[in-house]
Amino acid sequence: MLFLVKRFYRRGKKGLWLKLHLHFASDPDMESIMIDSTVVGAHVI
Repeated sequence: MLFLVKRFYRRGKKGLWLKLHLHFASDPDMESIMIDSTVVGAHVI
């Protein structure tokens, strides 16, 4: 689970979340926006 937090934090430091926010805030076309936060994991046994 810690790797998800680190990945989220690194993307924030690179400005990804700000870029996404600014992009969608500049043209709020609510008919075609969908953000999926599904996380799929696989474990090797």
